[in-house]
Amino acid sequence: MIKVIIDEKLDNYKKQIRDVIDLSFNYLGIQYEIISGLVEINVEDVLVCYSLQKPSTREITELIGLSASTNIFFITINLELYEKIGLSRLKSLKKEFHDFYILGNEPPTIEKKKGEFGNFFFYNFDLWGNLFQLANYQKNSSIPVCNLLISDFLQLVKNCVSNDEFFLIRTKLWPENQKFALCLTAEIDKLYKWQSYSKTLKKILLNLFAHPLAALQEYFELNFKSEEPYWVFPLLQSIPNITYCLPAKNDNFDPQEKSVANQLSALEKQLIKLETKKLPTYKSFLFPLCYSEVSVCLNSSEFVKGGYKHLSESAAQALVATSIDNGHLAGGVTCLGFRFSDLYDIPYAFKILENLVKLGKKPAVYFADQNQIKSWLKLRQKIKWVVEQNKVKILSNYDIENLVLEIIGNYEVESHTGCTLRIEKNLLYISNIKKYTTATLTLKKFYRLNRRID
Repeated sequence: MIKVIIDEKLDNYKKQIRDVIDLSFNYLGIQYEIISGLVEINVEDVLVCYSLQKPSTREITELIGLSASTNIFFITINLELYEKIGLSRLKSLKKEFHDFYILGNEPPTIEKKKGEFGNFFFYNFDLWGNLFQLANYQKNSSIPVCNLLISDFLQLVKNCVSNDEFFLIRTKLWPENQKFALCLTAEIDKLYKWQSYSKTLKKILLNLFAHPLAALQEYFELNFKSEEPYWVFPLLQSIPNITYCLPAKNDNFDPQEKSVANQLSALEKQLIKLETKKLPTYKSFLFPLCYSEVSVCLNSSEFVKGGYKHLSESAAQALVATSIDNGHLAGGVTCLGFRFSDLYDIPYAFKILENLVKLGKKPAVYFADQNQIKSWLKLRQKIKWVVEQNKVKILSNYDIENLVLEIIGNYEVESHTGCTLRIEKNLLYISNIKKYTTATLTLKKFYRLNRRID
């Protein structure tokens, strides 16, 4: 397990620090604990010290002597990152790192030093300060930079612990180790296109000179079509895993109207109401929180450029592709929203929706609705395991159909009980864990030179 000890001089910032630490380890799927004393550390733990200043050689020696852990990481805090930073100061802090910027003197690296009784590592970068600043105050273009920084930290940790006499376990983000999740929403913004004849006619007349063909087409449809084009429920019946959203306020239809109420009640669990109250929004972090709705990262409203104008199909597809790429890059969730009105008004909108359904059917994608994603993330957060020497015991009060664990370190499974197991290198594809039972994995150490290569 990861044990984190926070410098007592940082008490004024403990709430912010705890929140961002929880966010990062929850994303990684690694069990951790914030501790107050060194006696709580076991020999198989990795200790992370988050301090105001870089420790001296004497302090490190004392810490190694008092702690049972043989692997200690030191991270020095930059308190400035836990406050809202002015633009001029922000510019001086920014440094390019791959294709995004960080707030620090140099790209993240870990310096490893071997002591008499263990290893200690200096992480030259305030990871959690960066995450707090970027997630709360800074929008780093459209790149999920927080995910990338956390993944980079994980890779550095893997490089450090790979040859040691202990291992770490992490839960992969999605139930069958999919690359990312795809979620689709349909916002019932309008159900009646021509509810008010006078208002619609006025709009047509105002646009007659700017967009004559489109205005004339709408005029004839207004007067001679009997169907209601925004009532797209029949079209959406063929779209699986779509979440219907009711806006908090609307002036286009009454949800209590009999025909509308009957249709909405038939949607069952897939109908949610978009609340006006603000839930936590993380600007450069692409990861759904299990206690809130999944944020829509791209809405069909972004395809609209005026009453009768919209982006070209290729430009809209490019926006969608960027959102998908970011989801894949972050391993998080890409949620794309479509308004009822846009599914009719934008000629290619329904085609894009159908293409996304085809993408969702690929094995590398976890295609699910809002409820399924929230339920899985809640279950994932509740899955706990206990490490006893070389045994990992998975405890659950729920049935677990599928779960993927990753072993970090030079260990592999020797035997297992209480579950079905498939192994691919250091990934354990576990299934059929029954609630109130314990699945046990017995591990053994391997040496890379002697490991069988398939």
